Amino acid sequence: MEDQKRAATIIHSVHLNAAYDVLNKVVVDVVVQPGSQKNEDAALLELVESTSDRSIFIADRGYESLMTFYKLNQSCGPFVIRIKDEQSSTSILKYDPSPNTEEYDISFNVILTSKNNSYVKQHWDTYKYISSYKKHPEFSE
Repeated sequence: MEDQKRAATIIHSVHLNAAYDVLNKVVVDVVVQPGSQKNEDAALLELVESTSDRSIFIADRGYESLMTFYKLNQSCGPFVIRIKDEQSSTSILKYDPSPNTEEYDISFNVILTSKNNSYVKQHWDTYKYISSYKKHPEFSE
């Protein structure tokens, strides 16, 4: 009886990230991650590498990060990613002002940097610090 109780409490969760061809109605690639170790923006970048140049990527919240935007801008065509509301502590817009309207688009240009000096901190509206630059050699300087 105790083995049955223990077996009933084991939960296996996975996070499925998929690239779907809407014109042909077929899944073209997937990245499966353990639910406890999901990394949506890394999965999106992996899917970008395996798809055609004619792809348009559409992603929901959780897939947004400045590094993802940078890499998508460098390597593929158009993309649309819904981002978290600026009140969220993990939103990339938490330091940017937003208009007082229900719907809006915000265009902004930033400079990604691996420097975290006082100048960068004073000009947070222009510079965004990339703390994981060791994974991205293009930001080592």
